[in-house]
Amino acid sequence: VVTLCQEGLATHYRSLFSRVTPLPWSDTQASIRDVYVPLDVVTEDGKKLQLSHVLPPVVTSGRGKRVLVEGESGSGKTYLADMLTYMWAGQRAYFTNHYNFLILIDARTVQGSLAKAVYSQVLPENFKVGVDELWRILEANARDTVLVIDGFDGDNGNEELKQIVVGDTFRHATVLMTSRPEARAGKWLKPDYRLYVLGLSSLNVGRCLKSYAVIAQMTSEEYDEFHDVIISPEFEFRVHLGNPYVCLAVFGVYLATGEAGLASVTSLTSLFEQFLVAMATSFCRKTDIAVPGTEFPSDVISAISNLQALAYRMLVTKGKLLSESDLERVVTHLRAALQAGDEDENTATPTDDGSTEKER
Repeated sequence: VVTLCQEGLATHYRSLFSRVTPLPWSDTQASIRDVYVPLDVVTEDGKKLQLSHVLPPVVTSGRGKRVLVEGESGSGKTYLADMLTYMWAGQRAYFTNHYNFLILIDARTVQGSLAKAVYSQVLPENFKVGVDELWRILEANARDTVLVIDGFDGDNGNEELKQIVVGDTFRHATVLMTSRPEARAGKWLKPDYRLYVLGLSSLNVGRCLKSYAVIAQMTSEEYDEFHDVIISPEFEFRVHLGNPYVCLAVFGVYLATGEAGLASVTSLTSLFEQFLVAMATSFCRKTDIAVPGTEFPSDVISAISNLQALAYRMLVTKGKLLSESDLERVVTHLRAALQAGDEDENTATPTDDGSTEKER
């Protein structure tokens, strides 16, 4: 049964991370290994760590290691946790420190029973081993288990998860958790040591953007034009490109609105305002909704406004999950926007040869 659980975990993780969607405006999928660009991960004394050295050493007596991995929002903490999981699933010997079990937990989505939440996150439906039996196996093999808890902070709200993190339960397991510095996890947790995710080096910024260009099927000439824009002295925002999410937003803005869109970027706020415009533009293109300039149809604007309001409310309330009513409201507005695109398609202007402008 132990072997069955190990194989089930590995199979699930390999399947999950072999089909990631790197560009949120595109349906193109790729293996995380093909798009992962190494992040700068350093110890408390500034020593850089390779991915293969990130998992903590196995402890043979006493409490397992508790390691806090801190990084600013968008610095790549989730990216790192996902890649650790993928490599464990396919190449366990890659790591300096070996574990028979690795459990990836998204702390932001844990509600109710921790055992059930973990089971639903890490194993496929209709798996032969049940929730209680999996948990017993993990507890029996705790010293060979590393829990990678992503997005954990003191406000998470799940008491079972907090008890594991501080070592009151699942004491012998090793725990590696990611958090933002502003969450100040250190005020209630005393980790054995800390690691810091600093984002991308200047060399890896180029590799990251190049991987996006490949996925977006940019030609070499198109990428060279984009690269010239972002390395230009006039593009002062290039100093922020070490943040992987900023890289994604910059690429998305350029792809949708060109150099003119990037020219208006002077701060993180203006970048993500332009990113929202870029996403709306991409949405309209995919659904054949005509957009003169940036004058989006009212249904698209309504969908954007509702998403903005929802995002603001979650920021203020520190919410982690969307309710069913939230999701239904968003889906309703997106459907209305899609319906607007269908109506535009159906009412396209006929031409002399009997075709429509959209067909032509």
